[in-house]
Amino acid sequence: MTEDLDRRLRDTDRRLRDLDQRIDDLDSDHQSLKSKFGYTEDLDYELRDIRSDISRCDDKIDKVEEELGDRIGDTEQAIKRLTQHVRLLDGQLKVSGGVPAADLDTYSKEQHALARTMLKGWYARSLLLGDHDRHTHQVRVRHHRETAERHRTALVAVVDAIGAFTASRYGTTGHSEAAGRLRTAIADEARLRQDIARQAPHAEESATALADDASTRADKQPAMSAGDRAEKRLTMALRSRLADAVSSRALLPAWFVTVLGAAPPARATDQWLETATRVLLYRLTYDITDQVVALGPEPSDADRHRRSWYEQLRKDLRRWWTAPAPTPRRGDHAPRRHPLPALRPLLPLDGPAVRRLARWPRRRLVYPPRHRARPPATDSSTLRGRPLPTCCATPCASVRKHRRFEGCRLCP
Repeated sequence: MTEDLDRRLRDTDRRLRDLDQRIDDLDSDHQSLKSKFGYTEDLDYELRDIRSDISRCDDKIDKVEEELGDRIGDTEQAIKRLTQHVRLLDGQLKVSGGVPAADLDTYSKEQHALARTMLKGWYARSLLLGDHDRHTHQVRVRHHRETAERHRTALVAVVDAIGAFTASRYGTTGHSEAAGRLRTAIADEARLRQDIARQAPHAEESATALADDASTRADKQPAMSAGDRAEKRLTMALRSRLADAVSSRALLPAWFVTVLGAAPPARATDQWLETATRVLLYRLTYDITDQVVALGPEPSDADRHRRSWYEQLRKDLRRWWTAPAPTPRRGDHAPRRHPLPALRPLLPLDGPAVRRLARWPRRRLVYPPRHRARPPATDSSTLRGRPLPTCCATPCASVRKHRRFEGCRLCP
């Protein structure tokens, strides 16, 4: 009896010592957690100060960008005015120095006749079918021809199937197979006959269009050939005149300098000369005499060839214009990234700073005011108010655990 009580007392005493030791360990853990919590609070206040500084810097950057954009616009306008003044002074110096003026607007009677011949060739070519329309008509006719060939083959198959059906004895296997082939052949022939009836009107229309196009091409071929030869002669003559004017450093007309400059560029000189020659040919063809506007008035949509040529020349001339670049506006700069990415691995598992960093806006930096109260603590198994996915919820859904899964769409 006494030994049993002593043994129980010893066991109780050992358990008490174990409990005391566990209490000491828990107390140490508690002190450690308190120190970590204080560290987190200090980081929270430091992050708030850093955010305020970044917010002030962001406002200053926006203000500087706006002022810089205004100054860039003013500078571009000043450069444009100076360029115009330099061109004017250059022209006046050349005139006062006796530099001859380049005559790019006077043409001979032969050149005017060649221009009329070129226009007639273009008009004759406009009466023909375009490449796309001609290809479409050819496909329709070919498709109808192929369908008719298949229909003739289907008729032969029907005749053969009728012969096999009548030659077979009723009730036999051959008779049943012949009947099946006959039904299939009749169905194919009926389907092809319907296809031919549906395609016939379009095929006839396409065949008529192709025949008319061939007849027109044969009639207009001399005019088109003469127009091509006239265009080549005029292009060579105008190119030579322009090359002579540039090589002799003659004073170019105002309409020419406005769109192409006073001299050819160092790079892409061939393209510049080709564009200038096309402008001269356009002015000769349509008798443009405007001394300021290179292409003259904008043509109407009734003359499709002239309208198309006008738009193409305007597109080519944009390469040589000295138009100013668009002035940057406020807000056009790229959005800045998260300003504190390096601090995230240094934070504890949970805390106000971690939750605020997790809710950081992605597109626009909006910083909370200094007097804003800290949000209440939330469950660490959520991020931005949403539960973590299953890939991040095992076994302990903490922020540090969540960052380890790169495949999750919520993971940064």
